[in-house]
Amino acid sequence: MLQHLYDHLDIVLCALILISRIGDIGTTYLVTPNMLLEANPMMRRLGWKFALMTLLAAAMPFFSLQAGVVILVPFLMGNVMLAPPRIPPRDKSRSRRGWGGTSGF
Repeated sequence: MLQHLYDHLDIVLCALILISRIGDIGTTYLVTPNMLLEANPMMRRLGWKFALMTLLAAAMPFFSLQAGVVILVPFLMGNVMLAPPRIPPRDKSRSRRGWGGTSGF
């Protein structure tokens, strides 16, 4: 199984880069649809057409696996920083177990 993964590492890296770019573009669109809050001045100036062109970076592992790994790491880190929290924190005061709330249980 592991050998099969190594044989197709370029395809796996391509898929991971593509997923991370789609996530980055999606979260950027959610945060700032008009690009006014975009921190990257080049991206802010070139706009959404350039953002969609960066999806072509997913083809890098087919040319160089090392460059594909180098590209993947910052893309994934950018997604983690921009993504909204998936699980909202629990409010203990409104719990049914009576942890300080007025539920009466």
